[in-house]
Amino acid sequence: MTRWRLYHPGFQAALNERRAAAWQASKDAYLDLLPKAVEVLRAELEQAGPQRVKIALALLRSSPLPHADFDHPGPTDPDGVVEEVAKQESARRLEKMDTLLVDDADRRAIFEDLLGKANEPPPDDPRPDRATGKGAPRRRAARK
Repeated sequence: MTRWRLYHPGFQAALNERRAAAWQASKDAYLDLLPKAVEVLRAELEQAGPQRVKIALALLRSSPLPHADFDHPGPTDPDGVVEEVAKQESARRLEKMDTLLVDDADRRAIFEDLLGKANEPPPDDPRPDRATGKGAPRRRAARK
């Protein structure tokens, strides 16, 4: 599973799509609560009570983090995953170029490399057929 999560473009794309859906659901629920919370805070801030400064500070601290990018968890299709990995590889090779160009040969080579890594068995696994899922079923340990 780890190899597919790290290297399989199709699996990565599906995982990114699910992450995007989960983030969107959380974001929608959060946004639904905001108007109610703002009204409660507004009412509390308008009073001259001891909580006024604490509430104001809490509001200031709760502003969104500038580096969080919840709207873009990653590509949601295999070609997009390959494109992103290809750009990262190009960036490593070329370091500080503003525009990174990736050709079809690079994409194909990276796609094949990622699939190879996703499907290779762990190095310490004596049964290489496990990577393809064709091995004998595992037995569960007997309970005492």
